[in-house]
Amino acid sequence: MPQKHTSRNKLLFFPDCVWYLEIMERWLKRTSRMMVLLMFLGTSVAPMSQDAGGPYQRMRLVSLQTLLSSKQTLVQRKWKEFNRLNRKMEDLIASDVEILSQNPEKRTADEAVQLSVNAEERVANGKKRKELLVDLVDLYHEMDSIQDEIDKLRDAMRSNQQLLNGKWILTMMPSGVTGEVFLNQEGTLVTGEYHLSNGQHGSLKGTFIKRILFLERIDSQYGKMGRFEGTLMSGDRSVHGSWYSYNFSSGKPITGPFKLVRGSAEAGS
Repeated sequence: MPQKHTSRNKLLFFPDCVWYLEIMERWLKRTSRMMVLLMFLGTSVAPMSQDAGGPYQRMRLVSLQTLLSSKQTLVQRKWKEFNRLNRKMEDLIASDVEILSQNPEKRTADEAVQLSVNAEERVANGKKRKELLVDLVDLYHEMDSIQDEIDKLRDAMRSNQQLLNGKWILTMMPSGVTGEVFLNQEGTLVTGEYHLSNGQHGSLKGTFIKRILFLERIDSQYGKMGRFEGTLMSGDRSVHGSWYSYNFSSGKPITGPFKLVRGSAEAGS
């Protein structure tokens, strides 16, 4: 199986990898800074981000994407500066080679001073390049952590958005009325339609938050007739709860249990 490529691999084969162990040690000490930031982005909206792909999850996703973009821009700037320092180092080496290629007896005092200045600049240059590499390692690891959070959030949003979509079989007690329900979920909002065994049919509109489903029943002939309030059970294959009728003068029960089960094959389960 080929090795998964990540952005951090770019540094592993760089000529300056003699510094890698020291860089990693410094990175480990600074990792907590990124973990605190990700925890803030995650937990600061944790109670609200349970809205199954709703506005708060989208807000968190945008925040993470913005943070990732800023890190990518910073990486580009640091590589640009690193390349500039590399060119400067090449110029210093070329200057040394030119001076040292001459006969030592013919070298001037100015050239000796220049060699000394070049040596000092190479040391300073090397220190700056090393610091840039440390920063780049930090940034690549931070970017990988942010991307992991983005991927997890997108997976959760996709999963949540699909929890209720599709066909369900409805059973209402104590009347025993059954029917087919078709739901479509977009974040916290749920819409759909129903067709009951007693001939009634119409639309459904409501919300799905923290696995609690609320649907208002709007009949095609009588208008608003009632509502359903239930919980999506473990396994995501059924919803159990209570129905409520708005027709208080009918003489019939105005509330009772109901069950939604995935697909016709599971209606009797």
